[in-house]
Amino acid sequence: MAKLLIIDDSEPDKELLRLNIDQDKHELYENKHPRDIMTDIEQIKPDLVLLDLVMPEKEGMECIVEIRNNFPEQKILVMSGKGQEYMDIAITLGAKGGVAKNLIPFKINEIIESYLK
Repeated sequence: MAKLLIIDDSEPDKELLRLNIDQDKHELYENKHPRDIMTDIEQIKPDLVLLDLVMPEKEGMECIVEIRNNFPEQKILVMSGKGQEYMDIAITLGAKGGVAKNLIPFKINEIIESYLK
């Protein structure tokens, strides 16, 4: 069972993920505070981090750089409603891939499985 760490400040978006991710295959951990991401990764040791790119405390881009500096092998999947260009920047910084939030109900399990390989 793969461990997934969700970092998103939006409760409705986290609920959307909980409803759509296959929890028979994945153990879900959540945090709305990106300031705790390093501690979360160290303690949970997730197989994949699902990271929102737009959060008030700390932007997802900043989190990606911090994760890459401390956990270079950590797989990161970014989520955004801002569009492909924003996700492309995140991938350049070290995210493995991205998903538009409006596609979560339709593609999230397929995308997660492809990034866990």
